[in-house]
Amino acid sequence: MRDRSIFNVTFLTMDIPYNLFPSGLEALLVALVILALLVVPFVFYLITLQNTFKALQPENRRMPPGQVWLLFIPFFNIVWQFIVVNRLADSIQRELRARGIEAAETTRGPGKAYCILNCCSVIPLAGTVARLVALICWIIHWVKTNEYRKQFIAEPFIVQADDSEIFGYGKY
Repeated sequence: MRDRSIFNVTFLTMDIPYNLFPSGLEALLVALVILALLVVPFVFYLITLQNTFKALQPENRRMPPGQVWLLFIPFFNIVWQFIVVNRLADSIQRELRARGIEAAETTRGPGKAYCILNCCSVIPLAGTVARLVALICWIIHWVKTNEYRKQFIAEPFIVQADDSEIFGYGKY
């Protein structure tokens, strides 16, 4: 009888060598491709968030634009993602109010759904579904955020001066 170890697969009477462990170079290449597929879109997402914060007037920003990159810190990002999503939604809402545009809800809904589902993705079995729905919510949040960024860039904020600023009274 032939050896039926995990390294050789016996099919009928032929031995087909099957290596379950690729060589070091192949494993490194596979790991780099997977890493690129996961990290590159996330970097573009963070660039969109940062540029959206930059498109807002400084007085309407609830956080500095560069702080979105803290989402790369493992374990810290679990809490920080909620903070970024909420502060972004608050900042966009403040900017819209300052421009005289009324918006019921900005990016908070899909952003919170993404964060919650992202945390739920560690649950066995249900985590697979949560991960898929989180991906959809993440894309929706990204698209809505980018739409607001484009709107703020296309229509620059113009400060309306009132009489007290024009004639210099009210400063003292």
